Amino acid sequence: MKRIVLHTNWDHSRELRFLQRLQRLQHPHLIKIIGSFRSGNDHFFLFPWANGGDLQSWWKGERNSEKRTPEMIHWVLKQMTGIASAVSEIHFPREMAAEDESGCHCGLKPSNVVVFTDEPGENPRGILRITDAGLARFYSKVTSRWVESSGPDESSIEYGPPSFKRDRSIDKVSHRYDMWSLGCLLLEFIVWVLGGVDEVNKFRADKEKRCPSREFYQKTLFGYEVQSEVRHYIDLIFSDKRCQGDCFIRDILKIIKNHLLKVKEDKRIISTVLEYHLLTMWEKAKSSPGYLCGRDSEFGFYPGPIGRPNDSTAKKMNYLSSK
Repeated sequence: MKRIVLHTNWDHSRELRFLQRLQRLQHPHLIKIIGSFRSGNDHFFLFPWANGGDLQSWWKGERNSEKRTPEMIHWVLKQMTGIASAVSEIHFPREMAAEDESGCHCGLKPSNVVVFTDEPGENPRGILRITDAGLARFYSKVTSRWVESSGPDESSIEYGPPSFKRDRSIDKVSHRYDMWSLGCLLLEFIVWVLGGVDEVNKFRADKEKRCPSREFYQKTLFGYEVQSEVRHYIDLIFSDKRCQGDCFIRDILKIIKNHLLKVKEDKRIISTVLEYHLLTMWEKAKSSPGYLCGRDSEFGFYPGPIGRPNDSTAKKMNYLSSK
């Protein structure tokens, strides 16, 4: 149950309309609303119980130390493809073509992706679904490609693009707002696959040293650029031995770097193109297990430090150097 305390009906009715329209999309990676009601100034939304928690919490659970086998990474790729497909459905809803309306979520982040692990026929790890439409809305594709949105909450600042206004004033966002946020989310997912939640926490802590709100960008004398720690981590991943040769992680990282985390909005690809690229990787992975885990890790690997030797390797190197 989600509770909103407001002095007007505006945000409540907007979110309800968005959720009702999402319901009509019937996408497996979008949350379903059960109902809504009001009590005084409190507004409530009811959703199915996500027994796996949100993605951020799920990363901390039992799957954190699980071996990254081809089967597991295939699941990660499938979920990434599903999330991209869901965002594409919000941006370009096929069932609403007659109404000529489009949508933006405006709050994509790990805590707004929930995990259902108890549905028949699903992988034991579950299925990911996008939730929390508090900032989202549909708008006419004819009138404008922009939509006005009130500022995100503090936890959304981290995943917002450089165009975001931090003073919470009315801001204009487009589909490519979501694409930046998707780039942030996918990058953290890759960091988790390689290094587990400890590496995700280190990545966030390193970003926080430069930007207290941990944005993925930084302000310079000439405008904005991708934050230096983000660029550093991308370079670390590229140099990691698990990401060499023809492999999924290297391919998705190229898309994140070259087509999603771009300061200029018109340089970011749209959701349908991202979905296409992920589907292409999905098809390739079906016949090439080595593509999922990297050239030297066909049978999988355990999470460990990214781009750096693990503890046992480091000790061995120190021992040899002492000789």
